[in-house]
Amino acid sequence: MAKPARMFPSPRNVLFTGRDELLEAVRLQLCTIAPKASNHCVALYGLAGIGKTQVALEYAYRYQNCYEGLYWIRASNSTSLLNGFGEIASLTECTKTSTSDSQNETASGVVKWLSSQRSWLMVFNSLDDISVVENYMPDTSERRHILITSRDSDTRAIPAEGMFVDALTEEAAIELLRLCSTTGRRMSTKRR
Repeated sequence: MAKPARMFPSPRNVLFTGRDELLEAVRLQLCTIAPKASNHCVALYGLAGIGKTQVALEYAYRYQNCYEGLYWIRASNSTSLLNGFGEIASLTECTKTSTSDSQNETASGVVKWLSSQRSWLMVFNSLDDISVVENYMPDTSERRHILITSRDSDTRAIPAEGMFVDALTEEAAIELLRLCSTTGRRMSTKRR
């Protein structure tokens, strides 16, 4: 029997700071029921290294109890995407896969299973080329959400509601620096 799972790419970032307004806007947009093409799908976009993945990771941890399943796929290319769907299939046992099944069949089986589930969050991280996920976007609903990180600002092709991730505010950057220096001091005293 298939069962939902929780896939996080890494532990929660204890130094995450700022961006509360952005996280609340993401949550609001994902839960909006007003009819439009991008319902329940948000794409965080911005420059490389600006913090899109950290925002998505914090969102996933912060709101994980709102979802029965949480799935994280690195979508920078077809290989990593298909491997991610394979991991979901393995963790959830949602498709009967054999060694003769192709990765495409497994991915299609996972997408079909997700479209029948009640509640989940799917994160496609580093999706800079929309063609990578063509035919692999599960159906969204009020409780089935997709969160994407991308450097591409043209989110209409996905379709997703685009949200720009800008540099931290000066106050948030100072707080992050303070947290890093405090954490670094604590770490160095523990080693002694």
